[in-house]
Amino acid sequence: MLQVNHLCFSTRGRKRAFAIKDISFSLEQGYIMSLLGKNGSGKTTLLNIIYGLITPDSGEVLWQHENAFDNRYAFHNDIAYIGEKTGVLNTKSLNENVAFLSLLYENFDYELFDYYMSVFGLTDTDREQNYSELSTGQKLQFQLAFLLARSPKFMLLDEPMANLDPVIKTELTDILHKQVTEKKYGHYYFNASGRRYLGYYGLYRDNRRRRNENMGRQGNCI
Repeated sequence: MLQVNHLCFSTRGRKRAFAIKDISFSLEQGYIMSLLGKNGSGKTTLLNIIYGLITPDSGEVLWQHENAFDNRYAFHNDIAYIGEKTGVLNTKSLNENVAFLSLLYENFDYELFDYYMSVFGLTDTDREQNYSELSTGQKLQFQLAFLLARSPKFMLLDEPMANLDPVIKTELTDILHKQVTEKKYGHYYFNASGRRYLGYYGLYRDNRRRRNENMGRQGNCI
């Protein structure tokens, strides 16, 4: 289970004042959750705090009932994140990136990676290209293939469908649905507008949680 307890964060003193105020929620195994809100409401910032890229002013993130950041290595092995900060090496090929980055994760599966690269339509030629030479959509497809090859227990996905073509969007949605309904260990947390397969959605206004709806266990929803 992922628990977020009373998270607060502010950027007071900078040119643009911004604050996240007292965010709390929990997400159990076998659900997909979507975070909905207008631009600037703090969705991406909240994901960055949960993953540990930003330190909150107060509050805590618990993973399996323990502080998530007491053991960051274990936490980041269980949790996968796709967002603005990729960690991918721009001047290295996809093959070189995989050879290096896969060493950081205990459960990385090369066969699964090859499978998802094929599903997302990335070829052997694409794999020889430097990451910086790929289109925006191809970069995201590579990140998703790498992420899924890790078999994470929880995913933080920041606008995962934004730059994908309709066919890949359908493939990804079906993959996530299968991960949750069949493997049961999958937890997924979306920053997205779509509601297909959602178990929960949270609505944020004025940088506070205004609404949190249970839409039923994943697989029996809109």
